[in-house]
Amino acid sequence: MSGMLQAGMDVKATMSGGNSTLTMNIADPINGNVAIATATETSTLAVETSADGVSYAGTRQGMTVSVQPPEFPFLLSFAMDNTAFNLSAPVMKSDAPQNFALGVNLADFTMSDLVWGMINPQGTLPRDPATISLDLSGTATMLADYLDLQNSTQALSADGVPAQLETVNLNALIIEALGAKLTGNGTVTFDNSDPGAEPGELKPTGAIDLKLVGGNTLLDKLVEAGLLPAQMVMGARMMMGMFAVPGDGEDTLQSKLEFTRSGAILANGQRIK
Repeated sequence: MSGMLQAGMDVKATMSGGNSTLTMNIADPINGNVAIATATETSTLAVETSADGVSYAGTRQGMTVSVQPPEFPFLLSFAMDNTAFNLSAPVMKSDAPQNFALGVNLADFTMSDLVWGMINPQGTLPRDPATISLDLSGTATMLADYLDLQNSTQALSADGVPAQLETVNLNALIIEALGAKLTGNGTVTFDNSDPGAEPGELKPTGAIDLKLVGGNTLLDKLVEAGLLPAQMVMGARMMMGMFAVPGDGEDTLQSKLEFTRSGAILANGQRIK
């Protein structure tokens, strides 16, 4: 594969699908049988391979999942409006840094009222759709031809790492659920010039900004619902007080995590390492 890529091989493929269903019946004489049914409205998958690297990207829209476990007399139902992922990474050895990227998006996840009734029968928790989104990119120097299976192990670093991180960009982080929302972004670079550093040791420099809206309200609701003990929530609030400061708006916390060249880690200007 490595030789073909060096010779100019370039492969691109795309696949798409419409309505699809999958049903599974798992026979378990010890714990009881399980029935699972999934359905998807549309899906796509794209693959690309060249000397620049390998990339994958896929989506699914309108996905539903129903599970019938043996201990419940009813179906547990879940749904997600959109799921997507993308991954691209270099595979050829190079003295210059090469780009990589990773993205995951799980949008509008919902659960049926029966599931909510098991988790929070009091109905005190917000049942808004939940979303998790992560967008990462960066650069890395490949230390070996990853797809050259015969010779790749000979070119690895002393600790067997196939690549050396140069930069990582947190373009976007979004976690929204139960009435709270966490967002973040930032950039970190890594110093690989120290010859005395331990193999694989990362020395980051940069900063990451985080913002949490509705966190304290969520903790109160979790205690009210009996899902978290009050003492644990008190400890969580103490930790938030160490790493975060009040932001603009009601029930808003923000934090700036900084990584210095000396190896220190600062949270809002206060050294924590």
